[in-house]
Amino acid sequence: MDTFSSVRFINLTPRIISAIVALHSNPTISSRENIMNLEMFKRAIIQKIPEGTILKNPLKGVTEIVSYTDDKIEYRRGEWKPKICFYELYNAVIHYQGKCLSSRELTQFSPVFAAHECHCSVLFMLITEIGIVRG
Repeated sequence: MDTFSSVRFINLTPRIISAIVALHSNPTISSRENIMNLEMFKRAIIQKIPEGTILKNPLKGVTEIVSYTDDKIEYRRGEWKPKICFYELYNAVIHYQGKCLSSRELTQFSPVFAAHECHCSVLFMLITEIGIVRG
């Protein structure tokens, strides 16, 4: 069983958001909901997890962050190099903010995650690395 079978999202308060994007001055925060926007989410990932970073995959082996484009992350699992849109990752984070999330729920939530279960573990690794979940 994957060690990230369930995570609890930390509420994305302005203090946590500013810590995540500390290198950027004046981050955009929704005053109504106090949540991270898509651009802040992308910046946090790109800054904390540069291209070439190798992450220990909880399922087995490692996952390498190969590259970032304006809208996608490409990663390597063995010889396979899948891509996933930042928006898909962000959408899951916002949908499950403050709740517990399991791989099963994630695959039921979005066909993107259901099509490639590796996307689930990549999401869990990324959000753990940028500090917005607790196990």
